[in-house]
Amino acid sequence: MDPPIPSETPGTLRLDTEARRIMGKIARKTNQLKRTGMLPSDREHLKERLRFAWTDIHNSKETTSVTAWRKKKARKAYTDLQDANNHLFLVVILAVTPTECAIPAFKEVKESLICSKSYENYQLNLDFAEKHFFESMAAEQSVSRMYWLCVYAQLTEIAIAGLYQLAYSGIPLDKIDKFFEMLRKGVKTGKGWKEERERSDGTANFAVGLVPTGDKDVCFQITVGRRDGMESLGECRFAQIKL
Repeated sequence: MDPPIPSETPGTLRLDTEARRIMGKIARKTNQLKRTGMLPSDREHLKERLRFAWTDIHNSKETTSVTAWRKKKARKAYTDLQDANNHLFLVVILAVTPTECAIPAFKEVKESLICSKSYENYQLNLDFAEKHFFESMAAEQSVSRMYWLCVYAQLTEIAIAGLYQLAYSGIPLDKIDKFFEMLRKGVKTGKGWKEERERSDGTANFAVGLVPTGDKDVCFQITVGRRDGMESLGECRFAQIKL
C-alpha cells in the first residue's frame, strides 16, 4: 500500500494543491523503492543531488544572488529532512528536485513530514547491490571530505538496516600517531583475527581498500576488536557524527 499523504492523516498540516502534488511524488517514489528498489535514473539523481545538498554554498559558483538564495534554501530543506530521518531523506532527495525544494509549497511539505513524527512508511530495506553502490559513490567522491563521510555513514546505515549504531570522525591532528598505534593493536584483538591467521593462502581480510576513479585518495576500511576500537575513539578524541 502506498504511504498516506500527510494531509489525509489526523493531526498533520492541511496542504495546498502544489504541496499535495509533491507529496504524491514522494508517496510514489516510496512505493517504487519498496517494490523494485532503485532505478538507474535514481542512482544518477542520487549522485547529483547528494553532491548538491552537501556542497559548501560559499565554495560554489552561483550566477546571481537570487540563484544562490534558492540553492541555499533547497540545501537547507534537504538537510532538515536528513536530520529528521535518514530513510525519509533518501526518499525525498530521489523524489523532489532542488528546484522544487526552493518553492514556498515545499515548506509545507517539509513541515508536514517532520511533524508527523512517524517514519515507518518510509523505512527501506535496500539490497547488497545498492549498498555496494553507496560505497562506490562515497569512494568516488573522496570520503576524506566531512560531508561525504556523513553521507557514507548514513546511507550505509540505511542500506543494511541499522547494522551500525554510532559513527565518528574528526580526529585531532595531534592524536593521529596514537590512533595508528592503537589501530595496530586492535587488529589483533578482532574476533576474526585467529581465522585470518589460519587462512590457508596466508592472507588476511581485516583491511579493505577502496580506490576511486581519477587521482583522488584511496580509502581503507579496517576491522579491529571492539574494546580496542572503542578505546581508540575515546582516547584519540574522535567526534561523533549523526547517523
